[in-house]
Amino acid sequence: MGLQRGRDLVLQVGDGGSPESFATLAGLEERSFRFTAREGDVTDTASPGRWRQLAGGGVRSLTLSARGSLYALPADLRLRDGFLGQGLVNWRVTAPGLFVCVGPFLATELDYLGLEEGEAAWRVTLASAGALSFTAAGA
Repeated sequence: MGLQRGRDLVLQVGDGGSPESFATLAGLEERSFRFTAREGDVTDTASPGRWRQLAGGGVRSLTLSARGSLYALPADLRLRDGFLGQGLVNWRVTAPGLFVCVGPFLATELDYLGLEEGEAAWRVTLASAGALSFTAAGA
């Protein structure tokens, strides 16, 4: 497999319907996906030799950051409404050749940007807020 293009990393916001429909955020210029894991420390006074004990698995999270042009399309409006309502919204994240991830996220930051002689844009940070489902790309 060759190099993956950054523009192929896709963010789609759900509509909350059943079945859920996802709309792609248009005009994305930057996006990043950051996976983190924290160990679960279960050490106590009864731990053998009082050595640190870690629970299997710990706590995992996925943080998404993106910036794009403002088009006021349905996906942009869902993004805004999700932030203003501070409700959990399902998102679909596609990293070609790696995975497709679907699950609830909370919009923790939303910025609107504009240059005097440029286009209006937005920047968002999303934090995973529940169990995520992963499907291997191409599966």
